[in-house]
Amino acid sequence: MKYKIVFSDIDGTVLTSSHHVLPSTTLAVKELLQKSIPFVLVSARMPQAIRTVTDEMNVNIPMISYGGALVLDDRQNILYDRKISAADTAAVIKEIKLFWQDSVVINYYAGDGWFVEDTENKAVVREENITRVKARQADFAQLLADGVLPNKLLCMTSPPICEMMEKMLGEMFPQLKIMRSSPILLEIMDKTVSKAEGIKI
Repeated sequence: MKYKIVFSDIDGTVLTSSHHVLPSTTLAVKELLQKSIPFVLVSARMPQAIRTVTDEMNVNIPMISYGGALVLDDRQNILYDRKISAADTAAVIKEIKLFWQDSVVINYYAGDGWFVEDTENKAVVREENITRVKARQADFAQLLADGVLPNKLLCMTSPPICEMMEKMLGEMFPQLKIMRSSPILLEIMDKTVSKAEGIKI
């Protein structure tokens, strides 16, 4: 069978459990590219966090980031960019802070920017170590005032609260895609976002 294009996830596929790329994986990807078969990484990660992987492989390839909310070609030109509206962003952050102020860390991802309210939070530092990307401290209300809309909000919390948030916020915001990506992570995006839609582009 001759492949026309190859799509791959990152964590647990391209990356090992120690968050690095095996030389054999890099070789396989380069062999595909030499045969003019495009290799596309598909991930919930932000573009910069995907780039740490492509840099390790020393390749320039297309990427589908934020689970399909942002699609870039091999030159990093934007092919598709789906944001959460300003009204929805403000409303969902307000509800999270109202119900779970001290129990949830909100990560605000917009394009190549990763913003948090406290860069010294242990959960943020742990994520920085995994993705090899640095978060930037910011005021979310100011980001919205400046027109910086998020592709994704990622909430870090305990398993019981994460489950509760998925249910409550899902009922409050049916226009958004709200789902747990792990027992301690809750992702919030526009309802239309999916990896399948990103692949179609």
